[in-house]
Amino acid sequence: MSTIAEDFALPVELEERIFIIAASINPRSIPNMILVARRVQTWLEPHLYKSFILSYRDPSELPPIRVAPDAFVGMANSRPAQQHVRNICITDYMDEIDLERILSAFRGLTRLAIPFFNVDAPLLPFLAQVPLQRLSIKLLPIFGADLGLSPVDFTHPMFAHVTHLDIQELSFEEPPESDQPARWSGWSHLASLSHISFWNYYDRPLFKEILATCPTLQVFIVVVASEQMSDNTVSAECARDPRYIVVVVKDFLDDWEGDATGGEDYWARADHFLEERRCGRIEGKCRVLDFPRLTRES
Repeated sequence: MSTIAEDFALPVELEERIFIIAASINPRSIPNMILVARRVQTWLEPHLYKSFILSYRDPSELPPIRVAPDAFVGMANSRPAQQHVRNICITDYMDEIDLERILSAFRGLTRLAIPFFNVDAPLLPFLAQVPLQRLSIKLLPIFGADLGLSPVDFTHPMFAHVTHLDIQELSFEEPPESDQPARWSGWSHLASLSHISFWNYYDRPLFKEILATCPTLQVFIVVVASEQMSDNTVSAECARDPRYIVVVVKDFLDDWEGDATGGEDYWARADHFLEERRCGRIEGKCRVLDFPRLTRES
């Protein structure tokens, strides 16, 4: 005689699918869901360890989204974490030793953001060890280009797989055109690059060079904090290129976390915007994207 539980048991494949969908909708529920059964733990561990924001802020937030940097460094010896961590955003300063330990431990890392502090040249070999596809970072200090020591080297192995490059240098005034060879060179070597963004960086000669020399580039974004700031970034020359767009992002961390928790980041919104413009559903001359972050619940 079958039990009630057996009569209402779901096929294992369907059960797994339900748990994975639930985890993608609400990642913060994963720590509780993996307690249901060992098979559920097996299904959801990759999602539990997939994305982390390393920050000392918002201590009320629970993992897997936000965790203190020192606590995360302690996870470097965790085999499940080593296997499944894919996305890391580091908002608070970490010393070179801890950064090297993270990059050495989590070799499956594909998305890295270090938007708010500089990292230096000794980190380059460790960045080259991971298959980064999305990178958000201040590039000039890593290569010494901010000091005029050498240009950013886009032939470096760290760029081999990068499809989305978010350059966090800030420049509220256009640097002189003669300054560029000492800082940036070799954009054409970015063979995998499809998306690039600059934050509040108003260097029109540099923008024109990138648009002209990156063969695989599909989307060029200038990110600003408000629509009022967009007036300085929509140059007539760049705006003629259909790949060029200005996107308003009020909070980098909120945007990054939105994507990690099942919503959309500014990359996805820009892709959608450009597709709508190509199809004629958005006016062709429109170059500024400013609407709230979309989530699966909205």
